[in-house]
Amino acid sequence: MPLSALRTGLGALLLAAPLYAEPTVSKIKWRDFDAYHLTDERTEAIVVPRLGGRLMHYGRIDGANWIWNGEAGAEKRNDALMWGGDKTYIGPHTMWNFTQAKTWPPPGPDVVPHEIVKAPNALLATVSAEWPGYRTRVTREYAFDNGELVIRHGLAAVASSQQLAAKKAVSSAPLRALSFNRNTGAFSGRMQIGRKSVKFSGAVNQQGNIGAGQFILGGETGAVIIQP
Repeated sequence: MPLSALRTGLGALLLAAPLYAEPTVSKIKWRDFDAYHLTDERTEAIVVPRLGGRLMHYGRIDGANWIWNGEAGAEKRNDALMWGGDKTYIGPHTMWNFTQAKTWPPPGPDVVPHEIVKAPNALLATVSAEWPGYRTRVTREYAFDNGELVIRHGLAAVASSQQLAAKKAVSSAPLRALSFNRNTGAFSGRMQIGRKSVKFSGAVNQQGNIGAGQFILGGETGAVIIQP
């Protein structure tokens, strides 16, 4: 094969191989709202936490927006159906009547601001307010993978007020009347959480160096860890 032909072939291979820059995220303004701009220098995405965490733009850089948006100004009105953008909600909405009064439009978490949180392997991650009746929040994590925007949807459980109070109190709760069965490894007793004396029970592990059990407070189950 002539050397010139070989060089031409290598050049064609190099040109055909897609090259993507290291993805970046930066703060910008989108129609007067604080927003986040994500790009791999080939495509770009814009997320607006204030608008229910919606993805409001995605497309090639300096190209058309592949996400439908309402007309300018619609995003400042209460009618969220005309905001446009891409979002995530718990479905199917026909089942919402088990947890709320109506099945449409979506409840508050769909329109109130979403928080920015940290997530491994994500350029940007958002979390919604708690969805009524589900004790959970919607999460969205954004990343680029080989030139494609990837959105990972998930749910984050929300601790009840009883769980949060118990967690805070148990961290320093004194144990009372602890009993231990040397034959079975089972233990039980009471601990003081605020003004309440709460029963707990559990068992030590096979090595005998840590015990794991549980208690119930206000209808919620909590963990008890006992170490020598």
